[in-house]
Amino acid sequence: MNEAPVDESNAMSNMMKKLKYLKQKIRDWNKGNMKSSKNIKAKLKDDLKAVDDIIDNGEGNDEVLSWNSKRPKDEVKSGSLDLW
Repeated sequence: MNEAPVDESNAMSNMMKKLKYLKQKIRDWNKGNMKSSKNIKAKLKDDLKAVDDIIDNGEGNDEVLSWNSKRPKDEVKSGSLDLW
């Protein structure tokens, strides 16, 4: 399915229009992808702060310690999140 605007009168003009159209679609996709990554990153930071507060108050258990040491690293390794 070709959604890019073309007018069939000039091949070079058509190519330029298609490239501009593709460039805009890529920019839109990048914006959405970056927002999603930033939201995930912010949520994980909030969760990590909450876990750190629990540990600092001396209320941590094995489950909390396990989350603190493994969850963010696993998500970074899987490629689902870039923390740095």
